[in-house]
Amino acid sequence: MKKLSVAFFISVVLNTLAFSSSEGEFIHNYLERTGTCRNGTITDNWGYLIFDGQGRIAYSGIPRTLRDYIEEEQDAGNSIDDVCITERGNWFCVGDKFGGVGYPYSMWSKIQEFLQQGDRINCATFNDYDEWIVISNNHFASSDKSIQKVMRKANKEFGFIRAAAITNSAGIIIAERGFRIIGDIPPDLNDYLTNKQRFDIRYIKFTERGSWLVTDGYSRYDYSLY
Repeated sequence: MKKLSVAFFISVVLNTLAFSSSEGEFIHNYLERTGTCRNGTITDNWGYLIFDGQGRIAYSGIPRTLRDYIEEEQDAGNSIDDVCITERGNWFCVGDKFGGVGYPYSMWSKIQEFLQQGDRINCATFNDYDEWIVISNNHFASSDKSIQKVMRKANKEFGFIRAAAITNSAGIIIAERGFRIIGDIPPDLNDYLTNKQRFDIRYIKFTERGSWLVTDGYSRYDYSLY
């Protein structure tokens, strides 16, 4: 496992924590200590971010622009529901407000379209090649026909699309009663989803090197780090 050092920073006022350990040690120790995770983000190159079930946000190694955005949103009393970070350090946040760096304009246009229809955005995930997926409480959409075809098939076979994640080499679509894969996801994540899943998944994240995180959107979670 590759270990990267990060700067030490703690802010009690903002309920945001960052630690000077390797990213893998950080996320493992934090989750073991709190025992709860509402959502999170993991990457191979740009750190980890955890929303625990107690209203706190903990991170290690994330882009500085994202860290600043999180602090500003917390100062303003706004909630952040989901975060996507790509391996080049681009990112996008879904919540009371929307913000990001380097995200595809076409993804933002689709989000605006869904919002104009009265939808609530549940997930917006993208990669460094401008491929993206957006899921609302009523609709789902993607950047190209091949991804959309997989999503429609998952919707038809397993019910409405609940969650999705996309990296530079693969993607996964989580529906109510099953899932569909685009490319090659980590083998142990595939095994977990097929044989070991313990709860309904609301958020899912994975990396090309094999790390992954799933949560129920409240407190329950499972993960594996490499």
